[in-house]
Amino acid sequence: MSIEVGLKKINEETVKRSYVFWPVYKWILSHLRPFLLKVVMFIFCGLVATVIELAIPKLIQHFIDYTLLNKQISQYIKVLGYLFVLVIIMLCFQIGSNILERFIREESSKEVQFKILAQLRRLGIPYFEKTNVGEIISIFNNEVQIFQELFRRCIPDIVKYSIIVIVSVYFMLTIDYRLTLIMIPSFLLYYLLGPYFERKATFYGQQLVENKTRVSDKLYESLSSLRELRAYSAEEWDLARNERYITAWVSNAVAHDLFAFMRGSYRRFTYHLGGIGVFLLGVYLIKNEQLSLGGFVAFLFYYFFTMQKLTAIVTRFTEQKLLVTQIERLYQFMSLSPEVPLKRENTVKRGMIKGDFRLIDLDFQYNADRKILSSITVDLPKGKRTAIVGSSGSGKTTIVKLLSRFYKPTNGSIFLDGKDIMDYSEEDLRESIGYFFQEFYLFGGTIKENILFGRPSATEQEVIDAGKHAYCHEFIMELPDQYNSVIGERGIKLSGGQRQRIAVARLFLKNPSIIILDEATSALDTVSENEVKKSLDMLYKGRTIIAIAHRLSTIRDYDHIIVMDNGRVVETGDYQTLLERKQVLYELVSNEGTDKNGGSS
Repeated sequence: MSIEVGLKKINEETVKRSYVFWPVYKWILSHLRPFLLKVVMFIFCGLVATVIELAIPKLIQHFIDYTLLNKQISQYIKVLGYLFVLVIIMLCFQIGSNILERFIREESSKEVQFKILAQLRRLGIPYFEKTNVGEIISIFNNEVQIFQELFRRCIPDIVKYSIIVIVSVYFMLTIDYRLTLIMIPSFLLYYLLGPYFERKATFYGQQLVENKTRVSDKLYESLSSLRELRAYSAEEWDLARNERYITAWVSNAVAHDLFAFMRGSYRRFTYHLGGIGVFLLGVYLIKNEQLSLGGFVAFLFYYFFTMQKLTAIVTRFTEQKLLVTQIERLYQFMSLSPEVPLKRENTVKRGMIKGDFRLIDLDFQYNADRKILSSITVDLPKGKRTAIVGSSGSGKTTIVKLLSRFYKPTNGSIFLDGKDIMDYSEEDLRESIGYFFQEFYLFGGTIKENILFGRPSATEQEVIDAGKHAYCHEFIMELPDQYNSVIGERGIKLSGGQRQRIAVARLFLKNPSIIILDEATSALDTVSENEVKKSLDMLYKGRTIIAIAHRLSTIRDYDHIIVMDNGRVVETGDYQTLLERKQVLYELVSNEGTDKNGGSS
């Protein structure tokens, strides 16, 4: 995109974004509400420090016009004493202002991060499945940093500089109004080219943020696909791809910094040019005894100080507008509503959940193009083992997502223990369900911490008991630090079977009434699979089990089997009965090469 096209695009979007700016800006400022008293104190400290700082030139004016001519040492000491006291008081209020500013910035940023985490939880699985992980990480990194930048520089500086300009202009008017009027053409001169540099800096600033997001996305992809890149000898391809994005990012950064520097240089040029006018008029007024030497020195200080802050306010407003535009994505993210409501008003407590599911006329589709599930009516009885089987894409996993209330059905109803599943709070429903998937996550901490993930309030003895029930206590005790052994990211220091038994121990500790599995042992060798199956058999007792089965040899002992095809239930019954019908399950078993008695042929 050329600069001209980019600038035209920004101009076209100016009107549209002006409508967006104020709602976003109000939302940003709303994060100051919890710290309103500290904000008032910050403004007060800034005001006092500014008044004292700007009173010093008036003291210098008095010193030059009166004390210096008297040549009395006592007067010198008196003026120096006043100056010393004023500086000490000013520093105290500046320190207080800086501390309050830092506190407000950090606390408001922390509040935003907590709100992002809470919003991610509210949006749930549908949002994660539709959104690139790099974009989510970018929200945490880029948008939160932008938020901090707003509270670090833009908002505090606009407040402080506005106070300085108002107080300084007042002092300037008390010295000479004619000299003060020179500020007007000097300030207007800045607008001849200043906005031009502002627009270009804004354009490259927007491009910089977009390219930074792309770099984050591609870097995440590279780290996530490191194994595949090595397996296909594609490291050079990946390096070249990342180099293109990084080069674009660096080019935008250089261009943005260049125009920002030109903007600042032109700003300094305009008020220095105005300073020449102040100097010439000041000399004329001094010669005609219409202005004292002390007043002229004080005015020069006020002029340069005021022009610097006044043009800086313009720059901060421009930067603020750019930052607010960039933070618009975070505002939109925080405004999203979850596809699945968290709860209704009259919710059922966890102790009542036993695990008796009934699906009635259930339809589901992710979008309008194609139905994933059609007219599903089936029972999943409590305390029984139910397997859901079918070819790839038949809708097995979708049913489990609906039972877990990760998604809301398009049509139809799901009843749990005779009550609509939407009548249960999400928290209580999740606590009643334990998940055991082929791909699960172990944290990079200790074994104890990973088991405690099932129920953080559990005692150490309960953790050990869970390990014994899951048949992992023995190998844990052989490790140097036993339950306090660090297992590395995703449990990399453990074997596949050991990792899965840790996951089973989590479930024992959680003690859910419903367990949902997704062919948890299919990726293990025979020895590891037998060990995990033994621990799972212990876990199954007295619970409702719902399993997605890919290997049909694992479901021979299940009480109830649901066979799916193209989003519909085509068969239900026990294993032997369905085989005797010689319909869909029989065909699936035959294609898999599984013995009709359940063993592998």
